[in-house]
Amino acid sequence: MNFALLHTHPRFRRLWLADILSQTGSQVSSVALLIVVFRLHSSTAEVAGLVFCQTIPAVIFGLYAGAIIDRFSKKPLLVGSDLIRAITIASIPFVSDLWAIYLLAFLTSTATAVFQPARQAVIPELVEESERVNANALSSLTFGTMLFLGPAIGGAIAGFWSVSAAFYIDSITFLTSALFLSGIPLPHMKTESTSTLKSLTKDIGLGMRYVWAHPVISYVFLLMFVGNVSLGFWFPVLPSFNASFLHGDNFTFGLIYSAFGLGSLLGGPFAPSVVKRFTKGRILYATIALDALCFIVFSRSPSLYFALGISVIWGMVVVVMFVVYETMMQNIVEPDFRGRVFSMGSIQFNGGILSAQLIAIKVAGVLRPEEIFLYTGSIYLSVVLLASARKSFRVLMDVE
Repeated sequence: MNFALLHTHPRFRRLWLADILSQTGSQVSSVALLIVVFRLHSSTAEVAGLVFCQTIPAVIFGLYAGAIIDRFSKKPLLVGSDLIRAITIASIPFVSDLWAIYLLAFLTSTATAVFQPARQAVIPELVEESERVNANALSSLTFGTMLFLGPAIGGAIAGFWSVSAAFYIDSITFLTSALFLSGIPLPHMKTESTSTLKSLTKDIGLGMRYVWAHPVISYVFLLMFVGNVSLGFWFPVLPSFNASFLHGDNFTFGLIYSAFGLGSLLGGPFAPSVVKRFTKGRILYATIALDALCFIVFSRSPSLYFALGISVIWGMVVVVMFVVYETMMQNIVEPDFRGRVFSMGSIQFNGGILSAQLIAIKVAGVLRPEEIFLYTGSIYLSVVLLASARKSFRVLMDVE
């Protein structure tokens, strides 16, 4: 991974610094938000409601967010999203009703549903094609670091200072992020026609047809959706898997998450060197298959130490997969469709997770946790292997 990119590309450096701030704050406030909900009701159902409020905005508004991103300049959208999140996060300490917390979480996630695909779509405007793997690897390094350290920082702030302080700190990180983003020079886009709900809906239809007709994008979306459904089982099933199969406690549960975060941290710098050896299409397919295999191996963990080791490897595989996925999409998607394609990617990510959580509620009382992971991984791997018979598979293998 080439850190010199931060010196040679000052516009990307600003985006990267803004990302560090917002990622740090988000991890801190996510811990605080869970603490607040637990203090109010201490119920798994209420926590599930919070997760739902944080996930559903991308599914509901994602298509229109993508159309807006492709029609308007991305900088005002990025800055505006950060400012909205700063306000909603800072408002949480002033409410005590669960419905109000749900509403603020929903509004925060709605702003994120605009920010995230806009951020993915703006990278090709800041970095030339030959450097995009490095740019995405640096972004993944930020994510992995915050995934590894963020929850601990959030817990420390909430425990030694106050829960409210965690929200205020997150709000400040969003404000500072907006300041960095406002200094990025980007060309102002002028739409050729008036933007109305009807015109945006038409743009959505064009974007959906574009994805459906593209042999690589539609194929990758299918594989990623199956993977995201599988990922959706991880969150509700892992606590019981840790307790009943690994015979662990709250500390070991946190260790597994940290191990996965450590793998994410290690995998980012590893991605550029892998891309030099193989085509992006081959790497993406291989990492998707390995992701499915990790589910199977993890479900048969003979000990906690084995589970921790697999979690580290798993985190490395997943982050390489996402670095390659984002770089490939940034390269092959036409500029006028990037916002819609990345928004649709966010929809299939969140939609897959939501679908799995609904299924997990039904099967949790029928199957043991290790069986859920085993069957999930087996179905996932079977779909990936069967998909290799499609013509799109051969096209994907040649994507550079």
